[in-house]
Amino acid sequence: MTAMILATLLTTAADTAPVQKMDLGALPVNTWVKMPLPAVARGHRLVLRGWTSLTYDPTSKCLVWFVADETERRIYSNCLWFYDPDRHEWTSEPHPYPVPNPEAKDAMVYRADHPMPRHPYRGNGVDPAANVFVQFGGVGYGQWQNDTWQYDLAKGTWQDMKPAVHPPTEGMNAMVYVPELTGLLAHGGAIGASPAPLTWLYTPTNNTWKDLKAANTPRGSDHTLVYDAKTRACITFTFGKAWIYDVRKNTWAMVEGPGPVARYHEALACARDQGIVVLHGGRGKPDAPRARVKTVPTWAAPVRGVLSDTWLLNTATKTWIDLGAGKDLDPNKGQPIRACWDPVRKAVFGIGVALDGKGPVAMWAFRPAWPKKAD
Repeated sequence: MTAMILATLLTTAADTAPVQKMDLGALPVNTWVKMPLPAVARGHRLVLRGWTSLTYDPTSKCLVWFVADETERRIYSNCLWFYDPDRHEWTSEPHPYPVPNPEAKDAMVYRADHPMPRHPYRGNGVDPAANVFVQFGGVGYGQWQNDTWQYDLAKGTWQDMKPAVHPPTEGMNAMVYVPELTGLLAHGGAIGASPAPLTWLYTPTNNTWKDLKAANTPRGSDHTLVYDAKTRACITFTFGKAWIYDVRKNTWAMVEGPGPVARYHEALACARDQGIVVLHGGRGKPDAPRARVKTVPTWAAPVRGVLSDTWLLNTATKTWIDLGAGKDLDPNKGQPIRACWDPVRKAVFGIGVALDGKGPVAMWAFRPAWPKKAD
């Protein structure tokens, strides 16, 4: 199947070796297809750092990822990367966090014009109205952060916004842009060792945070939040259940009925014009009975097994369907991935992550469609 989808070759200035591209228009539905390795600028290495999320910039039509340039040789994210599906290549921000003085070893050099290297988790997103990437909180060098940074996608510069108020959490929030609110919705987060039931809104254009005090807010930490334009709602998966936030009513509601088992570090993306949420993998217990998903004792899944299942959630009917883990549905041999919906290419892009943090970053493409037999 993959061989049928490979298209023309692309030679970049960064590398003289030809880079294979993929005809995304020929993707089969509900099948993960492995993509050829993309081009990366010579002398740089794109490496996952921290459990960060992929996001999409509608202006440049590129994916945005706050991860690491391996040249920094540390365990934290220090650089924004941009993936252009048309060119099938990754480029980094023009001024990433510099390599510290090697003689200082682990000494930290703080900069006023760039967020310190950190595990950013899912506390970030793109606001297309303001044309900025926003990063809230995270942890680096043993220090939890609750700072708010904006990266100007046009100028390529960071700014520490220092808002008057901000969520009381120390990172590990989930964030997504909501057009109806003209800002980024932030859910959950960690306060000490506990996940928080909080719903906040950040508006980059006036640099303000607001506690929405949404009804029935679930707890959440180190999870993912997506937006569905079809139902005008946000969806997350936390404590073994999907929750839907009604933007107009400012209320949360749990999706009842059978669904995926409890897990964390799952990949979550929403085909927002179709009303389909894609959930893949994560860590948890593969054979956990459905009844256990309501009684997960802690904010992390009780078993660190790696899952490889793929599920679809119909946001209109609020029902799940299990696509399984067999055949071509396991995109990274059980290893966690990050996922993001591309509304232009009509595909979910998944990025495979080696469990030991080493090795190349594999990319996958997935075109979701609700099976007719499920209606």
